[in-house]
Amino acid sequence: MSVCNKYDVLILGSGIAGLSLANYLIDKQRLKSENRKLKVLVVSKGEVNETNTAWAQGGVAAAVDTNDSIERHVNDTLAAGSYANDTDVTQKIISQAPEAIRDLIGWGVQFDKKSNGDFDLGLEGGHDHPRILHHQDITGAAIQHAIQEYFTKAGGEISNHTAAIDILKTADGFWVTLFDLSRHKTIRIFLRPPGHGHRWYRSAFYKNYQYPIFNRRWYLFVASAGSSHKGISDGSIPPNRIVCGRKFILPHFRSPQGCGC
Repeated sequence: MSVCNKYDVLILGSGIAGLSLANYLIDKQRLKSENRKLKVLVVSKGEVNETNTAWAQGGVAAAVDTNDSIERHVNDTLAAGSYANDTDVTQKIISQAPEAIRDLIGWGVQFDKKSNGDFDLGLEGGHDHPRILHHQDITGAAIQHAIQEYFTKAGGEISNHTAAIDILKTADGFWVTLFDLSRHKTIRIFLRPPGHGHRWYRSAFYKNYQYPIFNRRWYLFVASAGSSHKGISDGSIPPNRIVCGRKFILPHFRSPQGCGC
């Protein structure tokens, strides 16, 4: 077993949720000196781009057209959900969608446009206005490859074919045990809580990770880290798990189609 102490942030999962967080962290640090930057490692159980994100074909719904509005998008979503949706969650996700689209574009995602330069927005079921941004019929793959390339070009590190198998909370931080599926080798990584000079990192977490969804399998993982278990539900397995200093977060990136994220 080898021991590694070089990373400050470990992100488990290389889909849109994990790599978006990684890119927010990268962007937050651009003006900082090298010795003050957090070192980020993204871990993927397979190849970095073998994700549900990459296999998604459709598009992303967001009210970006000048004739559209957040209110119309919210109303469409509530109606499509027979008004069983959580209104606050629906409002917050949809209101953040245009900003999320701008972030994706900033990371290199190229959504299809018309000859006049406007987005070629699609109209799909449940929407009263065209608001589906897409890249041909491989939107997920376009997003995945763009955000992964942005992260690696900025100096981010990715470990492929690696699974997290244990986490231990200590008085000094976290010990995370990883298993290299290719070399059949166990690696332990120690993560210290960020110091006062790194408090800025919290804003990156709360940008898109305000509604964690858990299931029983990962409840044990969270419990071993001593985190809060409030609001746990039996939703689908979230695509990524995050350890950063005192925070241990299991966000679920909601399906973009029809819900505005």
